[in-house]
Amino acid sequence: MRILLSNILFFVLFYSINGHVILIYPQGSEVFTGGEEIVIEWEVAVYHGPATFDLFYSDNGGVTWEEVVTGISETDTTYNWIIPNMESTKSRIKVVQVNTGLNYDYSTTNFTISAVTDIGGNQTIPYSFKLNYPFPNPFNSRSVISFELSNKGNVQLLIYDMLGRKIETLINEVRGEGNYNFNWDASELSSGTYIVFLKSETVSESKKIIHMK
Repeated sequence: MRILLSNILFFVLFYSINGHVILIYPQGSEVFTGGEEIVIEWEVAVYHGPATFDLFYSDNGGVTWEEVVTGISETDTTYNWIIPNMESTKSRIKVVQVNTGLNYDYSTTNFTISAVTDIGGNQTIPYSFKLNYPFPNPFNSRSVISFELSNKGNVQLLIYDMLGRKIETLINEVRGEGNYNFNWDASELSSGTYIVFLKSETVSESKKIIHMK
């Protein structure tokens, strides 16, 4: 009985300190370069039923947070993230386990970002026009569509079905060069294969995505 009680006490203390969702990578003290792509990874330490995950980024040691992506399915515990091109020695990532009525979060300690600069010392990254594969894919209701733009101009992010019919216009506006993420909610669409179409004024790319309810 004494051993059983000590094991229970250890379990309670461990998870009260370490949280119900735990970041595996990054953990803190790493040094990254602006524009670098890393895989954020986490795991559920204490299961509280169906949940989704939100990711946030801070460049001031957790004083304020900005959204990276929300509504990640509970079956996904990784996310490909493009490091922002800004100098910071107090960068942090936070994962939030979103449950009905109760949320649990876990954040890293500080890590460092070194910005890429040009000859004049200006922060810069040589971007290209690129549509990445949506994540997750296949997906249930939400998927993140990330893309990269090399020049400022009008850009369209469109969804077509396999018969070539336009289903949704997700983006139709002027955007500058850089990396972008769009959190697509397809919960009202039927299961099937769709085409994600990224179009600028001079070039376009497409990727297939599978929706499974």
